[in-house]
Amino acid sequence: MDIQAITTDSDELAHLKAIYLDSFPPEERLDFEQLLAKQQAGKGRFLGFYKEEALVGMMYYAEYEEILYIFYFAIDSNHQSKGYGKQMLAYMLERFSKHKIILLVEEIDEKADNYAQRVRRKNFYLRNGFAENAQYVVALGNDFEMLHRQGRPAYVSDYEKVQTYYYRDDQ
Repeated sequence: MDIQAITTDSDELAHLKAIYLDSFPPEERLDFEQLLAKQQAGKGRFLGFYKEEALVGMMYYAEYEEILYIFYFAIDSNHQSKGYGKQMLAYMLERFSKHKIILLVEEIDEKADNYAQRVRRKNFYLRNGFAENAQYVVALGNDFEMLHRQGRPAYVSDYEKVQTYYYRDDQ
């Protein structure tokens, strides 16, 4: 697996955008152009994950102090269930070994239409280096549970720090 930064002028940008739009419901997505603008401002970063030169996954994250917040992480639907997600998370955990790493998952709600998917997604992260500690946030009007890297607990206050950094325009 090859991991590369994807810049705003990359040939892979259209494919990355397609993965993003396909993987996240509209109510959980930031505007793609906003993500690009934040990347150009140095506040966020896109990573592409490649297998034999084919883009198989993407991640968008922000880093502040020793906190890394993964906004979006997805595997192209044509390449799911092949171990790429596990490899991608292992890479991030190793690359940012001293950081608190935070990501959000939809709250487990038995009444949700995608209940089974929510459970699978959370269990995937729990099997691949993340832990829970009963921390919850509202993002884009949706309820999420915050997960963090095992052994490096993170709290809502950490999430808020990186959010403040990311959305503040004067830094």
